[in-house]
Amino acid sequence: MFFTRGLKSILAVALTNAIVGLAPELASAQSIPFQQTKGANCFTNFNDTCEVSFAVPTGERREINTVSCAATIGTNSAPIAQAYLVAFSQTNTPLALHNLVPFRNGTTAGVSYNTMNHQLLLFAPGGGKFVAHVTTNGATNMQLTCSISGQRIK
Repeated sequence: MFFTRGLKSILAVALTNAIVGLAPELASAQSIPFQQTKGANCFTNFNDTCEVSFAVPTGERREINTVSCAATIGTNSAPIAQAYLVAFSQTNTPLALHNLVPFRNGTTAGVSYNTMNHQLLLFAPGGGKFVAHVTTNGATNMQLTCSISGQRIK
């Protein structure tokens, strides 16, 4: 009887050590950090909207925890009316929206420089996407560059 209890204890400790030893490998195989940057030049006459889209590959999920955007607005330096990041499903259904708060860093020769930096938590499934969207009150030239970072879940 002592032998059986002793063997069970040894097996339990060995199994626990094996699981604990494998945990970091399993976690790193499932969750991989990533960062992606994209930009758009929206120079159509009287175009007041600019978007940047980040596709999520099929077979994985993305969890975004940081977004940073820079919007350079030219010609009449119209103020930003709306800015947000949306997570979409694979059927293009909006899943969640996070408002981005712009900060105007300055204006030089009719061009304004704006930034938006946020910590957040948004999810999108494989085949879905994230879209950063900025709307102004009538700007004719806009450049939008956004970076997102978070975890790729496979």
